[in-house]
Amino acid sequence: MELYSLILAPILISLIIYLIPYKKINYISILVQVGALILAIRNLMVIKSTGIPIEINIGGSGLMGISLYADSISSLFVVLVTWLFLIFNIFSATDYMHDKLFKFLFLTLESLIILLFLSRDLFNIFISIEISIIISAILIMYKRDSRSIYDGLLYLMTNTTGMMFFLLGIAIIYRICGGLDIDFLKSSISKLDARTLVIPYALLLAGTGIKCAVIPVFSWLPKAHGTPGAPPIVTAILSGIYIKSSIYLYIRMRDMFYSVINMDDFFMMIGLITSIFGFVFALCQVDLKMILAYHTISQLGLMMIALSIDTPIAQAGGMYHIINHSLFKSLLALSAGAIIKQYNTRNLYEINGVMKAMPFAGIATLVGILGITGAPFFNGSISKYFIQMGTHGLWIEKFINIINLGTVMSFVKMSNILFDKKKLHPKRINERKTQTIALMLFSVQCLLLGIFGSKFTNYFFDLNLVVDLKLYAIKTLYWAGFIVIGILVYKFVISKYAFFKKGFAIDLAFNEIVVTIVMYFFIILGGVHYLVL
Repeated sequence: MELYSLILAPILISLIIYLIPYKKINYISILVQVGALILAIRNLMVIKSTGIPIEINIGGSGLMGISLYADSISSLFVVLVTWLFLIFNIFSATDYMHDKLFKFLFLTLESLIILLFLSRDLFNIFISIEISIIISAILIMYKRDSRSIYDGLLYLMTNTTGMMFFLLGIAIIYRICGGLDIDFLKSSISKLDARTLVIPYALLLAGTGIKCAVIPVFSWLPKAHGTPGAPPIVTAILSGIYIKSSIYLYIRMRDMFYSVINMDDFFMMIGLITSIFGFVFALCQVDLKMILAYHTISQLGLMMIALSIDTPIAQAGGMYHIINHSLFKSLLALSAGAIIKQYNTRNLYEINGVMKAMPFAGIATLVGILGITGAPFFNGSISKYFIQMGTHGLWIEKFINIINLGTVMSFVKMSNILFDKKKLHPKRINERKTQTIALMLFSVQCLLLGIFGSKFTNYFFDLNLVVDLKLYAIKTLYWAGFIVIGILVYKFVISKYAFFKKGFAIDLAFNEIVVTIVMYFFIILGGVHYLVL
């Protein structure tokens, strides 16, 4: 009962809000979000206390039935979704949330994301992703300016093309195994030969990889997440939580095929290249939102590395980093949106003295930067600590430090908007109370999940991990050294050369993106033949 209530309630309330002529519709929405959050937390606590997942079938067990399944991982993600959407609602309480159509799309997208996390049937997962792609594209294009429409349509066509690969993979795996339930497929696949599964595996993982925006199929993400016309909460939804559903899907696909096809080394390499490309392109940006967009790509690569390592500590670090990234990236997206609106520019070289002009947005931005760079006592430091501990002794270990250094350098560059370097003495700008509340809630959470990070991972991931203070201190020294290097690189390289001030971006047309999609599919096929067969 509770599972499909979590899915249906936002859609039903959004319909009611759309139809009734009530001016203070945002209060209804906030109450619904609070109720959904309480219900999601209750489900999670029940599962953790009993150790028994919650399962329910709607419409029978056939192809058209919906099988919902909440274990400790999926229910934790549902809590994260309801919490983030509540904060997004508060942030835009006096802005877009008064638009009934926007509210309808906003709440419907929440329902679809929850369905994606709770569904165990591949076809229903496909349906939820397809509909959510359409809604996301509409939200990207919501202002209807030419650039947003182009970016939204490119996002729609690229992701729909990617999901056609996924759908074809579903059809083949259904023909082979006779079912689409993930647990049933996992059991059936374990009895099959790898050669039988090569094509459906490559199709399913190609579709998943496109959604995850890995190399070489990443070029759509900066356009979608960085488009000028998208409201701040749309950017926050896309980079904060929606993109995490793609990583979650990768986790499920990896687990489903793992007994027969183990491609961990392959996807570690894909994650590594993706992460390095992400921060290199971020260093070349002058657009505030584009820096954040490319760093989403970089951090997705880091998550894929951690989740492709078959050790509990690395995977716990990867899972925790998904949660942490949702928080500090949402925080950065919302604070950047508020700053851009007040300064009327996205060029970081034209933004100055945010700490003086917009102190709450400035503090929020600083907290987000400390979180994503892995500063001590902030949430990113704990998840990155566990990832590095999980990669100790592996070939990937040294590259993790390179990724962390690249992240620090990029955000040293971005942090210059906070300080009054040009001595312009900007005037204080009145910040909206609802936006301030939302930003402060995220900021406090980033700090709390850093201080109590090990307790959080131990409770929710059923582990007994302890932070070694000596190793954590060493990691802190590394972070401080990276900050010094980042400042020196910014001062003597980035700030001196016109290339970095003009910015650089990859602008692939749709037909070129399709070529990269096909190429990625054949790369996976080649990887399977080389590493498995």
